[in-house]
Amino acid sequence: MNGRRFESTVAAVGAVATAIGFSSAALIVWAVLDEAGRTGFEKALNVLVPIGLALVGLGGFVAGRFFRSFMLAARRMTEETDLIASVNPAHRLDPAGPAHLRKLGWSINRLAGRLWESLEEQEVAVEAGRRAVEHEKERLAALMSDLAQGVIVCNLDGQILLYNGEARHLLADDDSTYVGLGRSVFAFLDRNVALNALHHLQLRAERGAKVRPQRFIATVPGGQVLRMTMVAVRSTEGNFTGFVLTMEDVTHERAARGRRDQLLRSLTHESRRSTAGIRAAIETIRSYPEMPADDIDRFRSVIADEAERLSARIDEVSAAHASTLESAWELDDMLGDDLVLALANRVVASTGIEVSTDVRTESLWVKVDGLALIDRLTAVTTQMVEGAAAAILAVAMQESGRFVVLDLSWPDSAVTELAISGCIQEASDSHDNLESLVDRHGGEVWCEFGTDEKPFLRLLLPKAVAVPALAVRVLDEGRPEFYDFDLFEQRDTTDRLDERPLRDLVCTVFDTETTGLNPSTGDEIISIGAVRILNGRLLRHEAFDQLIDPRRPIPAESFEIHKISGDMLVGQPTIDVVLPRFARFVEDTVLVGHNVAFDLKFLQLKEGTTGVAFTNPVLDTLLLAALVYPDSDVHSLEALARLVGVEVTGRHTSLGDALVTAELFLQLIPLLEARGLKTFGEVQTAERETFYARLEY
Repeated sequence: MNGRRFESTVAAVGAVATAIGFSSAALIVWAVLDEAGRTGFEKALNVLVPIGLALVGLGGFVAGRFFRSFMLAARRMTEETDLIASVNPAHRLDPAGPAHLRKLGWSINRLAGRLWESLEEQEVAVEAGRRAVEHEKERLAALMSDLAQGVIVCNLDGQILLYNGEARHLLADDDSTYVGLGRSVFAFLDRNVALNALHHLQLRAERGAKVRPQRFIATVPGGQVLRMTMVAVRSTEGNFTGFVLTMEDVTHERAARGRRDQLLRSLTHESRRSTAGIRAAIETIRSYPEMPADDIDRFRSVIADEAERLSARIDEVSAAHASTLESAWELDDMLGDDLVLALANRVVASTGIEVSTDVRTESLWVKVDGLALIDRLTAVTTQMVEGAAAAILAVAMQESGRFVVLDLSWPDSAVTELAISGCIQEASDSHDNLESLVDRHGGEVWCEFGTDEKPFLRLLLPKAVAVPALAVRVLDEGRPEFYDFDLFEQRDTTDRLDERPLRDLVCTVFDTETTGLNPSTGDEIISIGAVRILNGRLLRHEAFDQLIDPRRPIPAESFEIHKISGDMLVGQPTIDVVLPRFARFVEDTVLVGHNVAFDLKFLQLKEGTTGVAFTNPVLDTLLLAALVYPDSDVHSLEALARLVGVEVTGRHTSLGDALVTAELFLQLIPLLEARGLKTFGEVQTAERETFYARLEY
């Protein structure tokens, strides 16, 4: 029963008591009078009855004032003292009522001041330790954020405990799902595949074998193919408590391999046909040595045509294959001048011979593993110096279609074709020869002959598509606002929502801005903002903030409140696009709002046109505040937030109001618990009995 109703009840009781007293007195007088006296008393009643009624009213008024001055003032003082002791030590009482109650209020304020000073001293005392913890937290967040690989940490139920920006980018690139703390990783990965990998980790651990990471390929909702690596997380006792997933996108790599295999199959088919034609022509010439010269020339022409066709096909396949190179071999964009200059400097430092360079195309970029290539070509030149007494190295580079041609020659020496071929095939100390190295680049290497018939080394290397741009994707946005490893221990949480403590709820706190206050007469939502609460913590980083085109004008009186103009909504998605996305954002959570019935009415009216029904359980901070402060006339979001010490910012923006509501909700939880309302079921039952729950829109 709230304060006003209780005050009315007390007043009624006082009035009834006064009426009973007056009636009793009248009956006693009637009983002791004789017949004549009773006749006179009846006449006097005409005057006494109005006086009695006045006394009844006065009795009720006095009882009500007594309640307001003493009992209600004491009750409010108790509520505000609880507020100071629990969530807002900066709050101070406004002493009211009789003198002794006002004196008590001033004493409580003095005690609250000392409490505040004590809390400040404690804050100073623990600040050093807090800074150290925050520093470690920031180091972890920065490390996670800057990793090129996506990383997710989960408990054994698949709940996400930590993630970085790259993981969010890889798993939810198409906006069909949302990565967030407390959400299930199985929304993105096939449960059976992930659990199978985890099962193998557990089996190896049980057998005492070395637990190696498990690797598997997964396709995520956006269509990307990811290479996943799973590592087990163990407790200090050695038990498995969760797993870490690292991931990288191999979508293009797998597609490139498919194209490469197709090209090789095509080349094999073409080669067999051409070599068959060449072999047939050669066998015919050999079988008929006395064949006329014209026929021999015709067969030679066939051989030449087939060889030319085969050579052209090889060039075509090589060019196509170069475009399929992906991350299997780390290649970097490098300026051709830099590659040639680095090679020349290395050769001079290693052999002391003279090096001449000729780069015939300016700003020519190549895609190479520069260090490995320079090392291997330096080794080749060293062999030429030692074996053929070469004293000069000539390096030339030029563009050739989609390739770059790199030529190395030793003009002053008697270098032979055999020596160059041997260098191409000979392995280095790393057990890798020049041919395999260039092959990994998707290029070719061979011994070529110049116009002077001298052999030289020619490399065909992939050309970079363009000069590399200095574009770096900022990953700071991917830093987890916090990591919540407490979820490792929450596997036994009951599935019955009514029995779950308020602190353990996964909530989505939301708010809307609209064109007006009458959803049933055509007003529309123009903005939805939401933020998640997990494990009693506000996840500011995991927010939903979307403007919506209402396809109708914005009234001037509405614009004055939320400052959203029609021009701001041009090009924004409509409600039928936004609501399905919002439904995915809030799935499996409790919806929380302030005066949430208003917002829900707008959502319910769109079920028919969008096909989206919000069946989430709901909590309303307006009703929760009425449970905590039953005697208060304060019920606006801003006033309640200030009462519990929440800083009010971003009012009348949907996301700003959602954040304020979320912080208000978190502050109300301990106040509700102090009144014995600890679980979701207990709070919902109490909510239904509040006055505000009877409001409808």
